[in-house]
Amino acid sequence: MELSSGWFGGRPNLASAQLRTAREHGFYGIGLLPGDPFLGLDGISEAHRDTGTHFTAASWDALHESENPPHDLEKAPDAIQRLQTLGANLLLIPAPPSSSEEAAGRGEKLLQRLREEGNLEGDEAIEELLSQASTGLAAERELESLASFVHTLLHRWPELSLALVPSASPASLLTVETTKLLLGELNHPALGLWLDLGAIHLRAALGLEAVGDWLQCQSHQIRGVSLQDYANGQDQLLPGEGSGDFRLVAEYLPSSARRVLQVAPAYPGEALQEALGVLESAGIQ
Repeated sequence: MELSSGWFGGRPNLASAQLRTAREHGFYGIGLLPGDPFLGLDGISEAHRDTGTHFTAASWDALHESENPPHDLEKAPDAIQRLQTLGANLLLIPAPPSSSEEAAGRGEKLLQRLREEGNLEGDEAIEELLSQASTGLAAERELESLASFVHTLLHRWPELSLALVPSASPASLLTVETTKLLLGELNHPALGLWLDLGAIHLRAALGLEAVGDWLQCQSHQIRGVSLQDYANGQDQLLPGEGSGDFRLVAEYLPSSARRVLQVAPAYPGEALQEALGVLESAGIQ
């Protein structure tokens, strides 16, 4: 089991210090997930040597100092060098939002309302947004651009593995159907899917795909999972505190998939051990 870098909340912001602390808590690595803070690399080689641990996956956005970096191939060499310095060979590609600023903004507002109100089932604004963000020529071009970006990365850096990561936003480009389409068309053994349980629970709460739909979406290509619980619009809860069905997750999770515990920084270190116990009892370890 690995620990999300986000649990540290950027404190410390050195990858080496996070590795040492994670090992003290019994974790065998760290995942630098979408939305996690950018890290300094001082002392990383010594930390690898002293702890025998490393970062197993890192997200495209977390490998850049700037927020929401575009899928720009010119930025790829530096990002991949950082990925390899961290000791990882799995690059996570978060779902890009709609290119329409209006649609992306409305998606974020809906997520904010969900987190505040706990339930938006049947809200007409969701249907309106979906029809605006996920159909038409613009959406097709965005998918083609994402496919081209991923295809180029796979062929320029054949030693790497890549995984698409769906977003919670209803304005996101990746749905179950578009994810199946991309994985099928690219058809590359080094490309797979990373499931953020918080994101897919939020999508389900918005009336989008059910959690089970994502688990069954090319389940043999699941490269990893961000393990967290969900309840009433709140994600990154400690496993056992929400409504997540971790036995169902264990049923679909390939044995080779990375398992990263992703909970909010507010939880103390002692709570991490409780989470591991809950996950182990569900068949995830």
